[in-house]
Amino acid sequence: MATAQGSVIQLYGSNVATAEPLAENLANDAKGIEVGINTADRKMYAKNSDNVVVSIGTAVGGGADQVFVLNQQVVTTNYTIPDGYNASTVGPLTYDAGISVIIPATSKVVVL
Repeated sequence: MATAQGSVIQLYGSNVATAEPLAENLANDAKGIEVGINTADRKMYAKNSDNVVVSIGTAVGGGADQVFVLNQQVVTTNYTIPDGYNASTVGPLTYDAGISVIIPATSKVVVL
């Protein structure tokens, strides 16, 4: 968005399908959280406090429709559901060797 003076706010981004930012390309510190955008996939990314890049705003569809939430079918990275959060996904799911998902006692995970 431009201001009356013509300033432009630029975000880290790509227009290449499936391209995701690396953790070192996004800030998450006392100054603020930097957002990355992939316009080809219509996805936004941010780095969480664990230094992991996460997708935000994941609804997609054809044209202007945004009715589907997509998830991958293979878990390739260890992950811990944050305390006080629940999660859902659609299976089937498989896990790479040695990969685990930790679910705290205060959280629930639903696989449809």
